[in-house]
Amino acid sequence: MHRVEAVSAVAFAALAAFEAAEAASGGAGALHALLSGAAALASGALATASLHREERLAQAVVSERKETEARLAASERLASVGRLAAGVAHEINNPLSWVMSNLDQALDRQRREGGDRLVAELLGEAKQGAERVRDIVRDLRGFARAGEEGDGGSDAVAVVRDSLAMVRNELRHRARVETAFAAVPRVTIAPRQLGQVLVNLLVNAAHSIREGEAAANRIRVDVRRDGDAVLIEVRDTGCGMAPEVLARVFEPFFTTTGREGMGLGLALSQTMVQEAGGRIEAESRPGEGSTFRVRLRPASEAEATPADGVAVPVPGAAATPVPVPGRARLLVVDDEPLVGRAVVRALREHDAEWVSEAREALARIRAGVRYDALICDLMMPEMTGMELAQRLADDHHELSRRIVFLTGGAFTDRAREFVALTRAPVIEKPFELQRLRAGVAAVLRGA
Repeated sequence: MHRVEAVSAVAFAALAAFEAAEAASGGAGALHALLSGAAALASGALATASLHREERLAQAVVSERKETEARLAASERLASVGRLAAGVAHEINNPLSWVMSNLDQALDRQRREGGDRLVAELLGEAKQGAERVRDIVRDLRGFARAGEEGDGGSDAVAVVRDSLAMVRNELRHRARVETAFAAVPRVTIAPRQLGQVLVNLLVNAAHSIREGEAAANRIRVDVRRDGDAVLIEVRDTGCGMAPEVLARVFEPFFTTTGREGMGLGLALSQTMVQEAGGRIEAESRPGEGSTFRVRLRPASEAEATPADGVAVPVPGAAATPVPVPGRARLLVVDDEPLVGRAVVRALREHDAEWVSEAREALARIRAGVRYDALICDLMMPEMTGMELAQRLADDHHELSRRIVFLTGGAFTDRAREFVALTRAPVIEKPFELQRLRAGVAAVLRGA
């Protein structure tokens, strides 16, 4: 474009100079005609180039609009998946609560009273299966955190572990998975976004390896410091990429998987990482596998994730046993009858009773029935546990400060905000007996 403009300028300047010379000397008409033709050709070329430039600009606008629309559509789909995941997790956690509680109590009774060793073994294996379901549900809920980003950044190692768990079945038939985690600070990207980036990279790594060749291939994930950045590296021994494919790997809608994808996964991943102040780098050679490096800015030097070999707290892990005060009168409020009865049995050292509605609980309390503490489900139809707590606070009732909340998943904005701000114990379903009893002991002590 600049070359056409320069040629045009020279042609017009030559024509102007010749016209001035012709006016002074009078003649050279043939040369004048030649220069006039050159100027006309240059003018036409300039107009054509200008038209091409306008077409390219229009195409760029259309492409950018399509990319934006695709990104918004993908974001909305992810939000929908998150809402679905939260609802499914909640529905699974309720029945899983009474299954695990009953298994815990049966095993506890077996240990105290003795009994058939085979029965104890069967109960123990059933408990292991229930715990596996619980862990799967917790992984699923990682995609339901669309409203929980906050400003605290992400625990990179924890998100890597969750992402590996989410795609475990995708990986296990294709490669051995190796990990190496160093102590790193938190990073400046939301957990949900980092999880989406890692799932995209891990699935891409898996798809580069043929099924049934797990013994001969590996996918390795490293988390470590690299200068001022936190580096997450995903390396595979798959088929690799040709240079022309590698050059376009982050382009929107570019895909080598045919109908299996839209070609947005890596493009969206790069966008999210760049918006967090980082970048994704890729290197690959045909037949030698690929390596993707996610470089992220540390959120705080003060908070470091433990490295391999250091105990990492697991949500819902059993609490240290707490001495329980004397026998107390408790009211359990849960709309699931089997959950309610399981909680009552789990707290057999107290006088516990169960109601299925928060309104009934409120009516009993306002009628003067005295309870020492409430164990209340957070999300219930008609009146939630949050609303019950607010009504008691409005009544200036002492029970408003002695509530233990149970939750199968805080999946509304209000519930998430409530959980973040409340000082009351919040115990996730499926609950463990020690944690439930510790929460009740804490509120009875006025902790």
